[in-house]
Amino acid sequence: MKFDVMISYDPKSGTDYMKKLLAELEDKKYYVWVDFRRKENDVYNSFANAINASYIVIAIVSKGYEASSACRSELKNADMCKKEVIIVKTEDFYLPKESWLSPMYDKYPCCKLYGGVDETTQLLNAVGKLLHKCKAGPGSTQAPEEQNIQRDESSAQSFDVIFSFDIKSGMQDKDRLLPFLARAGFSVCNEKHKKMFDFHEIWADTMAVSFVVILLLSHNYEETEACMMQLHTARLAEKKIIPIKTEAFELTEDSKLKEFLSDVPSYKVYEDFEENIEKVVGAVREHIDAISMKLTNTSNFLLVLFNTLCLFIAFFELGSEGIPYPIWHMGLLYILTIFGSL
Repeated sequence: MKFDVMISYDPKSGTDYMKKLLAELEDKKYYVWVDFRRKENDVYNSFANAINASYIVIAIVSKGYEASSACRSELKNADMCKKEVIIVKTEDFYLPKESWLSPMYDKYPCCKLYGGVDETTQLLNAVGKLLHKCKAGPGSTQAPEEQNIQRDESSAQSFDVIFSFDIKSGMQDKDRLLPFLARAGFSVCNEKHKKMFDFHEIWADTMAVSFVVILLLSHNYEETEACMMQLHTARLAEKKIIPIKTEAFELTEDSKLKEFLSDVPSYKVYEDFEENIEKVVGAVREHIDAISMKLTNTSNFLLVLFNTLCLFIAFFELGSEGIPYPIWHMGLLYILTIFGSL
């Protein structure tokens, strides 16, 4: 199922605008996803799933929207999924350059609905054009696993590990695990890094430059929208995920976590802590080593490819000057030897 539009808004400041916009969109026969219509067992109950299943995300932006971590996660997720985004400003407020929202203003079209200005018509026209582009263009509705999520990481610090956890119940568990990971030599992103680097203000950006995502699973994790958004984002980015149960609880048959965790082993640190944390450290090391090996192999392949190209050019020029065939034969054997050593 595909939705034409998903509306992202701050319930405290944007509900009236959302209802007005919803009526306008449905009057045009657009199929719209909005949070208050969610059903408990609906596959699109999660914001992350709704974003993924929508062509366009309309963000109803206000000062409250900019301050909301949930709204930030929604719009950032839409950006990562390369969705078409339209920003609707409902009030005039100061937005500092370092705000997470500033780059979005530069990247996406913006309409105004305040100060006597009503650009609803322009908004509806923009929705129509973008939908036509999405539905008509080949490859425009590619599946999330086919999307290539890219980040400019040249100036960003990378981390071996980042945590995803429910703040209410997971902070102590994270602090308990940190010393073991640090002792093993892993760099771990935590709150102090987010304060030091503007690049890491948003969890999704930090995750993009981290190799392994550790989930601290408690009974609250699944009920926390931000946590499920983080997990979905990590899956989209094809990150290595290590689930850790920090308390005893069972997943129900209709649990949203089951689809994510069915194919990865989980660890229990609420019992035999020392033994299980060593297993966690071992799993992290295994993932990091595998990633390092992959990067090394890629680097070696590119180096061999470059050297091979240089040899072909050299032998071509020598051959054109009458160099005997055996030298070509020796060169070919040398190239095959290099490839065989990979």
